[in-house]
Amino acid sequence: PRHPPSPTPGLSRRPLLRRPLFPSARLPEIYTPSWSEIPHPTHPSYFCIQVPPPSICFMLAPGLYDDLDDSSSDDTLEARKKRNARIDRVRNREEARRRKINKMILMSVACLDTDGQGPQGPKRAFTDGFDWESHKSRLTEREFKKRYRVTSEGFSKLLRTFRDELETRDLKRAKSSRGHRTDSAITPEVRLAVTLRFLAGGQVLDLALIYKLEISTVYSSIWRTVDAINASLPVEFPIDDPVKLSTIEAGFRAASPKQWFQGCVGAIDGVHFRMQNPGIAVENPGRYNVERKKSFNHLCMAICDQQRRFLWWDISKVPTSNDVLAWRATELAKSIDEGGLKDFPNNVRLFLNGDAAFFRGRHMVVPIRDVDFDFFQSSSRMAIECSFGILIRRWGILWRPLQVDFGRRAPLISALMRLHNFCVDERISEDQNDIVTDASGLETSCPVPGDGITVDRWIRYPLFDKRTGVPLEYLRTSESTDGITPDEIDEAADVTNTLIARMRESNLHRPAPSTYV
Repeated sequence: PRHPPSPTPGLSRRPLLRRPLFPSARLPEIYTPSWSEIPHPTHPSYFCIQVPPPSICFMLAPGLYDDLDDSSSDDTLEARKKRNARIDRVRNREEARRRKINKMILMSVACLDTDGQGPQGPKRAFTDGFDWESHKSRLTEREFKKRYRVTSEGFSKLLRTFRDELETRDLKRAKSSRGHRTDSAITPEVRLAVTLRFLAGGQVLDLALIYKLEISTVYSSIWRTVDAINASLPVEFPIDDPVKLSTIEAGFRAASPKQWFQGCVGAIDGVHFRMQNPGIAVENPGRYNVERKKSFNHLCMAICDQQRRFLWWDISKVPTSNDVLAWRATELAKSIDEGGLKDFPNNVRLFLNGDAAFFRGRHMVVPIRDVDFDFFQSSSRMAIECSFGILIRRWGILWRPLQVDFGRRAPLISALMRLHNFCVDERISEDQNDIVTDASGLETSCPVPGDGITVDRWIRYPLFDKRTGVPLEYLRTSESTDGITPDEIDEAADVTNTLIARMRESNLHRPAPSTYV
């Protein structure tokens, strides 16, 4: 607003409304909304609007009743009527002036520049938008895969799967919205590209600048795409489908030496995904703090096939639970225990392949402290370890603790595992030169047998007495005399006996250390 000039040169100008200047609730003249010649103090290209300040609306009340003299002691009926009449007149003037001021403010706001003007200057606006085709044409196939973790062909196929879910819902509102673009709405290609870059390790602030979007739009695009991935890429363990089970079993059997490992329909294990403290999102955050890892984690129990494709996973158990307890609490484990996993007609018993954290049983094979059996059994079980390694290596968001809302973390991990399966199906291999091993870009050295320090890097599992539970000794895999004979195996785990017999018939023995060191 234009302030009245100071009567004395050199003195500061007074505000527009002060009680000493305007007694008896008489307002100054209200200017008609129009553009003034006064330039903006920080943006010379903009001009101020000549309107009364909004503070007038809040400063009217102190001066409205200055003209009412209540000092008279006359309390007669006639005096009270006159006083009430004066109050009514003042109130009517107040209401009229308030309506006039509100009208002036609304008219002033309507005259604002369409480019937008905030308290810290003009608002950022991406009027040109983001051209996906132009961006894609500047990338080679290698660069495209490095940024989005899929090939351009795989990107197109993935987009065709759930394109309808990524379309802009209100096109008219999107085109008229200010802040990101004025010519068109956000395309499904941009939403998918933003999500893949975020899952590959990109930061939201950088994505907003690259794709010319607001930060809130980046988040909404990410979660819409994550929900579309979880809804459009189904994954289910084929417990009731003998054809699919036979295909999975054939893959494990073909990968084993002399095809001796018969009946395996999945490798099972658990993995911890680091995350920030869930805080008040859960009742007891301490249950998600794994002391031996010195971090908060999400426990994911998963089963995969020989092709490193995830067949099933569960992320509903707390990470402080043991793997076997977390597994037995799932619906799939209960279904298998109740006889849901039927054997093949040719007397081939189906089972899952796990590590020493699980219990051997009718449908579970674990190490039994026999060096030959444990070597080949662990070789087949490495598929699940490789699956977790490829998953974490491909998606950079897992290189650091998950920082999204706690309720979004499990769906995010689920979407990553579905995208992992999509990449496996499309035969997208990991390139050692494209993806670094950690967020710092440095390679992580792995223990090498025979380097003199490898023995101290591994944790040896202790043996426990079956009756007292007291630790007896550490497992020594270099001596076959420590193994348990087939007669000592529980009768319920006769599938292990069958595998040992097949291994003996195939004359399989663990290679000497000199052959693989």
